[in-house]
Amino acid sequence: MNRIELRNKEVVAFLTKNSDEKNIQKLSRYFKEGLASMIGENRKGGNKRYLSENESAKLLKTFEKQSDSGHMLVISDIKKAYEKKIGKEVLCSTIYRMVARQKWRKIMPRSKHPKSKPEEQEAYKKNH
Repeated sequence: MNRIELRNKEVVAFLTKNSDEKNIQKLSRYFKEGLASMIGENRKGGNKRYLSENESAKLLKTFEKQSDSGHMLVISDIKKAYEKKIGKEVLCSTIYRMVARQKWRKIMPRSKHPKSKPEEQEAYKKNH
């Protein structure tokens, strides 16, 4: 690739599979901080989780026993245990992502609709 092609932002974006803005940010960081900012321990981004995979698996293992005995698990309970372990408050989405990473599924029984009226349903069944 020659210098003329390198100046074309669309070509660079296509080759790096990044947006123009992202490429400009990376180039700017390279000129300010050098190559070391882009490789190794100094690079930014990546895993921003509070617990490692093993730690989150251990945390969920305590709730697994509860589910095996037939009790329903509630995300708010897992969230409280998670917050207690890390010492910070987190959003529910953090817990949902952690549960998804551990290959847990959301299964929630729903015996009836909250606004259902059993009397009307029975009357409908009798008439039809």
